[in-house]
Amino acid sequence: MTRKDLEIRTNYVSLNTLLSREKLVFETETVLSVAAASRLIESILIDIPIGPIWIDRTGDQAIVIDGARRLRILTSFLNDEFALSGLECLTSCAGRKKSLLDPHFLRKLEELEVLVHSIEKGTSTEAKELIVKRIKGDL
Repeated sequence: MTRKDLEIRTNYVSLNTLLSREKLVFETETVLSVAAASRLIESILIDIPIGPIWIDRTGDQAIVIDGARRLRILTSFLNDEFALSGLECLTSCAGRKKSLLDPHFLRKLEELEVLVHSIEKGTSTEAKELIVKRIKGDL
């Protein structure tokens, strides 16, 4: 495999754009506790960057190969599906759904920029398999 076999695009994309304009397919179904999901939201609200999202665009669908859990949590919270709990820093936000957040915190979620790495068409199958293996921690 050589660098010529790789076609990777890296961009910062707004969360709203990523969730509303993309038809994303999630590779796995993983459920976290509400407290664990809440800590992801809390991390964003206290300005801790979240990890990048990796998307495989080599086929007909955009498949999220890393970051699906983060995107699901964010989607659920933005859809007002759970209230924050188990917070360590922003305890004043405990029990609040998105609709009850202070405007300052709501703006942070609405303006969140997510680092997205896309494996594009033109990437060889061998290169894609190597990337996925490394992303998944199987070095």
